[in-house]
Amino acid sequence: MCRMFALRSSVSCRVQESLLDADKSLQRLSEVNPHGWGVGQYVQGVPEIVKSPEMAAESPVYSTLSNQIDSSCVVAHVRRATHGDHTVANTHPFQYGRWLFAHNGNIADFDDLRATLLDEIAPSLRSHIVGTTDSEVLFYRLLTAMSDAGVLGKEADDIGPQVLWESISSVVERVAELAGGMHDDPDGPSDETYLTFVLTDGSTLIGHQGGKSLFVHAPAINYGDQTKSWAVGQGATDHFLLASEPAHNPRMWASIQHGGVVGVSPDMTVWTSSNALAV
Repeated sequence: MCRMFALRSSVSCRVQESLLDADKSLQRLSEVNPHGWGVGQYVQGVPEIVKSPEMAAESPVYSTLSNQIDSSCVVAHVRRATHGDHTVANTHPFQYGRWLFAHNGNIADFDDLRATLLDEIAPSLRSHIVGTTDSEVLFYRLLTAMSDAGVLGKEADDIGPQVLWESISSVVERVAELAGGMHDDPDGPSDETYLTFVLTDGSTLIGHQGGKSLFVHAPAINYGDQTKSWAVGQGATDHFLLASEPAHNPRMWASIQHGGVVGVSPDMTVWTSSNALAV
């Protein structure tokens, strides 16, 4: 359907392996997700995005940009369209202020649900919607919930993954209910509902597995009495990565379970929902 990658790091780093060089880099995955690409990176806390409706594997701009990125937070996406034309406006990631959002999935019966979902978006936010995708509408519905909870106006260092998730979880449940429930088979029919996404403000980053596969890579650092080699659910990390498919050695990644959420805070502490990882 789509493929995406997100990084949050304690220091600026390069991402050309995940975007270009690895066996399952986004560039290679774009051959079956050919309807556009987008890359967002944070520069001094401000997101800078480059997007195109062409296939990443055939885009010299994508290759050049992927070799140049040096950032502590990156969100990248290659699109296989379900709703909306192949245009820049419909290409992920979507941006509002310092927030970036990318979605791998579909809202079933979106044409019938669009008016209902738009009506639930704050008018001040609704006016920023420029494309025709279900993904962008979902993003602005999440932003409305974040605004209602007081999260949207907070400073970046005052937001953590648990607080962020708690501000939007009811919306994810609401959209899933309207659209017939989140399908739990990553290889299921494309017209079912899948709400897998990543959301970040450059400091906090979360990923939700809403039916389409999502993997996390978060090697542990020396942190108190932490003895395990993975930071997921148990401490801090220097590098926190989310991906639709592991870009390199699959043994270095953990699969997020259906309905699970994994995130990292501004101080690089990793948080997981209770249902995120297999026991």
